[in-house]
Amino acid sequence: MTKQQVICDRCGQEKKGANHWWQVYQAATAEKALVVQPSGLKPIGSEEWVLIVGDFCSQACAMRAIDEWMSKQIAESKAEEKLSQEAAKANA
Repeated sequence: MTKQQVICDRCGQEKKGANHWWQVYQAATAEKALVVQPSGLKPIGSEEWVLIVGDFCSQACAMRAIDEWMSKQIAESKAEEKLSQEAAKANA
C-alpha cells in the first residue's frame, strides 16, 4: 500500500508523523462559515462541509489561510454591495 503524501497548502512542508496538522473546511451552502480542526477528523455533518484550502502544518499556516479567506469574503461582499447599489440607482 502506498502512503499518501500530504503537503502543507501554505508553506509546502511535508507531513511527518509528529507534526500537528490542521484542516479548514467551508460550508457547502451559500452561507459563509468555516470549521478549523485537527487533521484527520471530519466535521459533524461532513456532507455539508467542503475542504477548501486543504491541510496546514501549523496553526500559523492555518491562520494565514483563514486571513486570506476572510479578505476574499470582504472583497466579494463589497463587490456585491456595489453592484446592488448600482442596480438600485438604475431602477430609480
